[in-house]
Amino acid sequence: MLCALACVPSAPSSSSARGPIPLPAPSGSLGAGLAGPDTVTVPTTTSASMAASNSSSPPIAVFAAELARILLIAKTEGKARGSEWVLHQKACTEVLGPRCASVKQFEDAFVRLHAGGHALSVVVSSQCFGDGCSIEAWLYTDIRAPRSVPEPPFVVVPGLSALIFDRIKLVEPGKWDSRLARLDLETGAETPFADCVSPSLSPSEKWIACRTIDWGVYRVPIAGGKPMLVRKGPGPISWVPYAHFFPPPISFPSPTTFSVNEDGASEVVLPWSE
Repeated sequence: MLCALACVPSAPSSSSARGPIPLPAPSGSLGAGLAGPDTVTVPTTTSASMAASNSSSPPIAVFAAELARILLIAKTEGKARGSEWVLHQKACTEVLGPRCASVKQFEDAFVRLHAGGHALSVVVSSQCFGDGCSIEAWLYTDIRAPRSVPEPPFVVVPGLSALIFDRIKLVEPGKWDSRLARLDLETGAETPFADCVSPSLSPSEKWIACRTIDWGVYRVPIAGGKPMLVRKGPGPISWVPYAHFFPPPISFPSPTTFSVNEDGASEVVLPWSE
């Protein structure tokens, strides 16, 4: 991630009753329970059940149907890219309705699974210029209403109770306040989590792996705590005095290895133990 300007997602527009489930106020939350990414079963969604989605307490079956509907669109109309599916604006509109159809200077959108297939995010990029784009993101599960969330990278914790994400603010030119924050998906409350960025979930789901501005690798207990060093970083990577690159999250090719980008270009695979 390149950070030269702070990007704040704008509020999504409301959806029509016939389209995707309307988003609730930001204090809403999400849900869980879907077959694996290669097995998609779409529950039958009747007009009555979709109409019920406009009530204050729609049935859980409606959320399950919406989650499966989006995944089916992603797999049949999207283009696979690693662990996600890239959507053109027409497919994005099928997923999000007016929230995507009305986007100006649409760049791209993607769908990504989280929490072992129990949740998915839809991320839309638009109005790209200079060093960044306008980013909007939504999170869907099958036990609670969908909601808008901060832009990725983020981790949906096991149990779908919270989201760990980057909270990055420009304090002054060349100085950033960057750390992880925890968003409670039940209450909408945000609290500090750890002094690192770019989160990823460890294979055991007991740790949040994260990075520091010097491109080091750390890990934090899933419940929170002090970051513990995994691998020392080579130092910050900058390109102009007022901006620098934030390191990308590490990934886990296997339960005993992790892949890390240490120079902004190449990946190194190293041992991981928990």
